[in-house]
Amino acid sequence: KQRRQQEERRKQDDPSGVVPIRRENFPNLKSKDPWLIIFYNKDDYKHNPTMQEYISHAKKISKRVLKKAKDNKNAMLFKVGAVDCSGLEGRRFCTRILIDKQGQANLPAFATVLDGNISLITDSDVLSTPENIYGHTTDALLNMEGL
Repeated sequence: KQRRQQEERRKQDDPSGVVPIRRENFPNLKSKDPWLIIFYNKDDYKHNPTMQEYISHAKKISKRVLKKAKDNKNAMLFKVGAVDCSGLEGRRFCTRILIDKQGQANLPAFATVLDGNISLITDSDVLSTPENIYGHTTDALLNMEGL
């Protein structure tokens, strides 16, 4: 049992610093940290080059933010999380968050969560590189009310 728990922890502790997010720990108004979150479907990963690229982007961004915080996860400018939208519960949760005006939830997707407000990143130029996504997220932080 202890070995299984250690293995679970190892799977969850991505060395890039990307935090696995589920409904229970999704950032809300009470969250003290701003977030950049990727929504993906692990079942489609092997067959979806865009998903592979976005997951790579998320890991690169998280490593960069963690490096700037000198490996102190509590000092990160923003946290990077990943929501797996596979399975019935995952699909329902992601659809509720990502639903667009046409009633679709397109994956993969990036969103910022600042003060409990979820904002999808839809600009293809922003989504083209990890640097652009990082810049967009830091700009969004700087434009928050009260700063």
